[in-house]
Amino acid sequence: MTGFGFIIVAAPFLIQLLPPKEAASVALILGIILASVIALRERRTIALRVLFQMFFAALFGIPIGTAMLVRVNPAVIKIIVGSIVVTVTIALARGLRLHSSRELPLSLAAGFLSGILSGVSGMSGACAVIFFMSQGWKPETVRPTISAFNTIVSIVTLAWLLGSHTIEQGDCVFAVM
Repeated sequence: MTGFGFIIVAAPFLIQLLPPKEAASVALILGIILASVIALRERRTIALRVLFQMFFAALFGIPIGTAMLVRVNPAVIKIIVGSIVVTVTIALARGLRLHSSRELPLSLAAGFLSGILSGVSGMSGACAVIFFMSQGWKPETVRPTISAFNTIVSIVTLAWLLGSHTIEQGDCVFAVM
């Protein structure tokens, strides 16, 4: 299991074992490491246009997610993350397809929601995966594009969390160990 698959399985456990801020730090750092390897290895098949659309939208979601991380009760965050994991798993298992010829609004919505999730839990890929899978793209395009998206969004989220003092460098050191 690599990249997003690892994070969607690990995040609920991390959030149960650690306080939300530390769980987000660990998920972000692990996600950056795993996703960047895939993105770099398969970079020639990244769908750059959609990647940039989603990243642009994620930039607006990240501050909302980080604010939630600080202001929302940790028990509620655990419920939110668990609910999202269950929802994504069911959607993927059922082969969800969003029937729309308008890729742009869907990619922007997925990017925005992914930014929120990245800020609150370090799990940026759930909505992005649903978007990509629902569009019927080939795995050869989905895998590197979602990996590149998760890498970039996770780096920006980690920088935002550090810059806003939501997490401290010690949380990142803990995550690396």
